[in-house]
Amino acid sequence: MTRKIILSGGGTGGHIYPAVAVAEALKRRFGDGVEILFVGAEGKMEMEKVPALGYRIVGLPIAGLQRRMDWHNLAVPFKVLKSVSMAKKTIREFGADAVVGFGGYASAPVLWAAQRLGVPTVIQEQNSYAGLTNKILAKRAKRICVAYEGMERFFPAGRITMTGNPLRGRFSKEGADRGEALEYYGFTPDLPVVLVVGGSLGTRSLNEMMKAWILALEGADAPVQVIWQTGKYYEREMQAFLAAHPAANIWQGAFIDRMDYAYAAADLVLSRSGAGTVSELCLVAKPVLFVPSPNVAEDHQTKNAKALEAKGAAVVVPDAEARTAAMRRAMELLSDKEALRTMSENLEKLARPDAAERNGGENGKGMKKPRLRRFPRAAGRGVFAASHQAPGGQGVRRGAAQPCHNGSAGLGTPNSGFFSNSCAARPSRASASAEAFLLYQSVTGSAAGSVYRNKRRPSAARSGASAAGSAIT
Repeated sequence: MTRKIILSGGGTGGHIYPAVAVAEALKRRFGDGVEILFVGAEGKMEMEKVPALGYRIVGLPIAGLQRRMDWHNLAVPFKVLKSVSMAKKTIREFGADAVVGFGGYASAPVLWAAQRLGVPTVIQEQNSYAGLTNKILAKRAKRICVAYEGMERFFPAGRITMTGNPLRGRFSKEGADRGEALEYYGFTPDLPVVLVVGGSLGTRSLNEMMKAWILALEGADAPVQVIWQTGKYYEREMQAFLAAHPAANIWQGAFIDRMDYAYAAADLVLSRSGAGTVSELCLVAKPVLFVPSPNVAEDHQTKNAKALEAKGAAVVVPDAEARTAAMRRAMELLSDKEALRTMSENLEKLARPDAAERNGGENGKGMKKPRLRRFPRAAGRGVFAASHQAPGGQGVRRGAAQPCHNGSAGLGTPNSGFFSNSCAARPSRASASAEAFLLYQSVTGSAAGSVYRNKRRPSAARSGASAAGSAIT
C-alpha cells in the first residue's frame, strides 16, 4: 500500500525545512511506499524552495492581515475561504492518508479542511508557546508533536508526543572539522569566532547591531572573528555598509551554505530564537546569546529563549537593547570560559537528534485509508465528513436518508478516549460558517478566543475526531 501524506507549512525556513526533514525521514523509512505532497502559500518562499528539492507543491492564495491599514486586508476573508475550498479539493484528489501541519499561513486551512473531511491530522508545534491556530486545530488532531516540556498547558496531554523539532542534515556536537571550517571562512585559530545569524530573511536588529559595533571600532581590526549572516532582505544594504566601512576578520553573506562549518568555527552564537535555530543549537551544543524577535505571534521567540535560559543553556538580551548591548555582552561571555562550558553542557542535555525520524514515525504509524462520505441534513444538503463505510460497502449519497453507523476500527469502544458515538445534529450552514470564521480569525491574528467560547461547538468536531482515530491506529 502506498501511503499518501500531505505536508503543509511555509513562509520562512523555520516552517519549510522541518517539513522537508520529515519528508526525507518518511522516504528513508518507506521508500517508494510513500507519496508526499507539499501545500504552501502562493508567493511565499516554499513555492521556490520545495520544488528545488524535488517535491511537488500546491499553492493556496492564503494571506494574513497587514499590520498597517491596507486595502489588501479586505480580500483576506475571501482568500481564506477560497484556500479552504482548494485545500479540500487537493486532499480529495490526492487521496491523502494523513495531513501534517508545520505552521505558516497555508497550514491552517489545510489542517482544517482535512479534519472536516475526516483525514487524520498531525500538528508539529515547534515553539514553547502554542499559537492560537494550533490550539484550535489541536482539538481534532490525532497527534501533536512537540519540542518542549509542559505543552499540556495548550494541548490534550494524551495526544502529545515529545519528538523535538525535525532538522535537515546531521548536526551534532562533534560536527565538521574546526580547522576546515576556519579555513573555509578565511579565519585563523588565534581569535575566537562569533556567529551572528538572523534567519533566512534576515533581522534588522542584528544587522544594526553589527553596524554599530563596526563603527565603534573606528577602523581598528575586530578583536574577534565574525560570521555575519545578513539575510536576503538586507543583503545589498549591508554589503554597501561594509564596503564603506571595511573591517578585518569579518565574513559577510546573505546565506550560510555550510551551517556545519559555521557551527564548527563558532565559539559563541548570537541569534534569534526561532524553533529551528534553538533545536540546531541544542544538537551542536554551542553557547548562545539570544536576541528574540518581538515581531512574532504570541511572542514565542522570547518564550523559547527564556525556556533555555531557565535551564542555564542560554543568555537572553531583549531586542530593544540589542544594538548597544548584545555585542558587549558577547565579548564578556567569550572571556568567561566556564560560563561557555556550562552552557554547552546544558544545551547538549536538551538535544533530540532523532526528531525527524520520530515525527516521521508519528505521521506514518499504522496508517489506514480514511473513507469520505457526505452526511445527510434535513434540508437535503450534505457536507463532506468522514465515517466508516455504510453497510453493504456503499457510501452515503447527498441528501439520502440513512442511519448513522459508528465503530472504533479495533480501537476500543466508540466512547473511549476522544471517540464519539454521537450521530445527531450534523453541522448546519451556520455552524460551518462559524468554523470558517474561526479559521479566518486564527490565520489573520484576530482574537478568536471569546468567539470560540461563546459559540456552541458543532458536532462535526466529534465526528472528525472519531474518524481520525479510526483511520490511524
